[in-house]
Amino acid sequence: MADLRSHVYYGPTDTTELSSVFVKPLEDTLWKIFDLAFSKYTHQPCCYHFPLAGEIDTYGNYKPSLIPVPTTYATFKSGVLGIASCLDSYNLRIGDRVGIFSSTRKEWMMAFIACQRQGITVVPICDSLSSGDVEHIAKETEMTVCFVENVKLLEILLKVQTKIKVVILMEWCDNETVQMYRRRNIDLIEFNHARKQKGIPLIAKPTTKDTAVIMYSYETGRPKGVQMTHSNFVHAIDTMQHRISIGPTDRMLKTMPFGYIFEMMIEIVFFSHGGSIYYTKQEWMKHHLFVVKPTIFVSAPRIFEQLKRIVAAKINGGTGVENYESNCCCSCIRPVLYSGSRKALGLDNLRHVEICGAICRWELEKWIAKFLGGTPVIQSYQVIETNGNGFVQLNPSMPGYVGVPSGCKVMLKSVPEMGFMAGNNKGEIIFKGPTVCSYFRNQQATAAAIKDGWLYTGYIGEGNPENNVIKIIGKKKDFFALGKKKDFFRSEKRKVD
Repeated sequence: MADLRSHVYYGPTDTTELSSVFVKPLEDTLWKIFDLAFSKYTHQPCCYHFPLAGEIDTYGNYKPSLIPVPTTYATFKSGVLGIASCLDSYNLRIGDRVGIFSSTRKEWMMAFIACQRQGITVVPICDSLSSGDVEHIAKETEMTVCFVENVKLLEILLKVQTKIKVVILMEWCDNETVQMYRRRNIDLIEFNHARKQKGIPLIAKPTTKDTAVIMYSYETGRPKGVQMTHSNFVHAIDTMQHRISIGPTDRMLKTMPFGYIFEMMIEIVFFSHGGSIYYTKQEWMKHHLFVVKPTIFVSAPRIFEQLKRIVAAKINGGTGVENYESNCCCSCIRPVLYSGSRKALGLDNLRHVEICGAICRWELEKWIAKFLGGTPVIQSYQVIETNGNGFVQLNPSMPGYVGVPSGCKVMLKSVPEMGFMAGNNKGEIIFKGPTVCSYFRNQQATAAAIKDGWLYTGYIGEGNPENNVIKIIGKKKDFFALGKKKDFFRSEKRKVD
């Protein structure tokens, strides 16, 4: 009989019993986590933003200010209550869905927390999506209210068929614009006006099983909504805060969009432990790194690739650090050069780095480790359906491996038709735990992905039981058989052809 399952890969602190692996967190909803932070860190700054400076760059865009403006927890909560009052005036109830169509900014988080206070389900819409994806998400979730960053994104939203009748606009617009949209049957409200509304609505009381967020996955075909309950979130947050120590003196520069579930989780943990989040745009990152001097840095591999190019330009006139890597004196020169670059960029106070959003190339991993000079680096890998849990690689040292499981159980499931057998430590990666999520209004996809509590990811992995780690080989759909002994990726076939 074929061996269908392999060794169970546990995290570094897990035990063999599922009930003892997953301990019930202290708080059971997202609002309780945020409200506790509001009470504990009242007069401390929870976030900063960089207003536009008024100067125009060579591309015709406004330059960002280099002076961050703080917002305390008390002021932030006041804004949250105002937004909650505004939402309550539209008779939104527990389980109703509200969209947030915006890039990274503090208003996004304020709207998010206000929705959680009222038990409203948040539907993040990335500002880079196509109009077709925006229409699909808005129609499937049947949202009638949406927070929108600016008029440009609002026009994209209004070109598609939706049920949206209320828009809360984050950026300022004049009264003429407001009246124009109202003539188009859109009740347009400025965010600054909404957050100043008086009156404190009753706090909703969602259950742990109620949906807090519907985040869309764009892996294949039409986007699928992943519904994340309060229980999913609090368990994922509990796992993360046991791995990362964050306190009131910590600073994080926030550049990645809220469509990255892992960074959203980091931000919630940051907020709940009194840390300060500095909001900026990716194109402004190099201007603000030195100002912020972050202690925690979380970003995708492509941002680290950008950092590598910046460092290369500073060290070697733009021709690349690789010239120094090949220099016979590099072992003596490199630490000095990198130390100076870290200081020049504002990265000399780092005490923790997380790489997320995509699998990092081994060559880039090695460069990051050298550049940071001993700063702890964690590479994380997760699928959206696990609410930010998955694998973590602590100070990566094994090329190609994504590390040990974090907050969930992991197995390899045999795929006999492709020649991957769990008995040989190869198979489909499957997850189990309290952070596994189902799909929104898609029972067929949920039934295909979740069987007996195990989430089938569609990724093929290779295990290393001795070191308790897994390597991701690729996606099932990207394999095809070639002869009797070998499987190839379609991408590899294209290279051969």
